[in-house]
Amino acid sequence: MERIGAYILTGGQSSRMGTPKARLKIGGYSFVEIAARALGAVSEDIKIVGGVIRESDKWATIPDVVTCGARGPLVGIYSALSDCSSAWAFVLACDMPFVSADLIAYLASVDRVGFDAVVPMQANGRAQPICALYRRATCLAAADELIRGEDRSLHALLERIRVRPVPFSSFELIANSKDPFMNVNTPEDLRIAEARYLNSKTFRDQIGLTSLPVHPPPIFGKAE
Repeated sequence: MERIGAYILTGGQSSRMGTPKARLKIGGYSFVEIAARALGAVSEDIKIVGGVIRESDKWATIPDVVTCGARGPLVGIYSALSDCSSAWAFVLACDMPFVSADLIAYLASVDRVGFDAVVPMQANGRAQPICALYRRATCLAAADELIRGEDRSLHALLERIRVRPVPFSSFELIANSKDPFMNVNTPEDLRIAEARYLNSKTFRDQIGLTSLPVHPPPIFGKAE
C-alpha cells in the first residue's frame, strides 16, 4: 500500500457551536474518532492538527504552525504538510462526520499523475478542499507563500496548484449519502447529524461504529 499521511483538522473557534467541535460526539463517538476510522482506509499514520483536543493515547497531536499571525483552515493544511514525511497527505476536517472510509479510499485511488491535489466536488459543484489529498512538496510551498500574503483562502490555494477535481457523480453511490460533506457548525446541525446517524446503519457499518449503542442527541448550553 502507498504510504500516505493522514491528518484530522480540529482548529477553528467553534463560536457558533459554543463548544470545541473536536469534542462533540455523534452516536456516542467523538468526531475525531469518526474521522480517524474513515482515514484508516488509506493510512495507519493518523495525526490530529491544532485545536484543543488531546488524545495522545490513540493519535499523535501536532499544533498549528502559527506564521505571520495567520489562522484558518489554510494554516491547518500548512501544518499537516509541514509535519508529513510522505509524498502525499490526506486532510479531513473533523466536523464532517459523514465522510466515509469508502469515499476516502476512492479519492486516494484516483489517478493523480501530473496533479498536486485530488479534490472532490460537492453536489452543488463547489470544491471541498478540507476533504482532499495533497502532494506535500508543491502544496506546502504554495500554502507557505499564501500564508505570508494577504489572501489566505483555500480557493487561492487551489488556484495555485494543479487540481484533479473529482465530480460528485463519480462517487455518489460510494458515499452512500447525498450530502457526505455536511458540515456541523451549530447545535441544530448536530441534531440533524444525529438524526441522520440514527437512520443510517449503512454508514455505521462502513466506518465500524456498530459496537456501542446509539445515544440520544445531547443538549447544549453555553460553553463553560
